[in-house]
Amino acid sequence: AANLVTEQQSLENSVSVYPNPTTDVITIQVERSSNSSIHVNLFDAGTGRIHRQVKISKTGSQFSSSIDVTHLPVGTYILEIKEDVERVL
Repeated sequence: AANLVTEQQSLENSVSVYPNPTTDVITIQVERSSNSSIHVNLFDAGTGRIHRQVKISKTGSQFSSSIDVTHLPVGTYILEIKEDVERVL
């Protein structure tokens, strides 16, 4: 009998965010075997103020969501992506 061992990739290696830079919409995709929701916070890099909080649920084999940033002033922003105890900035 064969034993199949699957290792889950780290959250950091599972995340795609594009396009960067952008002026209208950013897309976040996460390929995970886990079914835990992904939480995304969009911060202003200068002030630390949270502009958006998004919860992404799994659809098929991945998590995917788009965030409209057309209303945000020109600047630098940080995405914090969390699943359970893992976190990526």
